[in-house]
Amino acid sequence: MSSSGYLTTAEVSERFRITAKTALRWRQQGTGPGHVRAGKKILYPISEVERYERELAAAAGLGAPRGDA
Repeated sequence: MSSSGYLTTAEVSERFRITAKTALRWRQQGTGPGHVRAGKKILYPISEVERYERELAAAAGLGAPRGDA
């Protein structure tokens, strides 16, 4: 089930256990979850974060992450 709302770079970094620098690199390379710019802030729609999680799980052959049905 997709949620509405947004996550900050710090929240995305914590969720994926990456550094903010890695999140920046993902944005520059066009990989990782989709993002939007709100002024100077970078925000990640939760639906995009969840889509990226499903993409990673599928690539790893793990199926849907917990909580998805």
